[in-house]
Amino acid sequence: MNELLNHLPEEKQKEINFILEIIKLEADPIKVILFGS
Repeated sequence: MNELLNHLPEEKQKEINFILEIIKLEADPIKVILFGS
């Protein structure tokens, strides 16, 4: 994934990483409910 981001300006990379982190955090409770992990 990072290879895809390398050509972007650093600000954009930070923004995208931040969004991905939020998506991961948001997805965790759903995973726990669905898969009981």
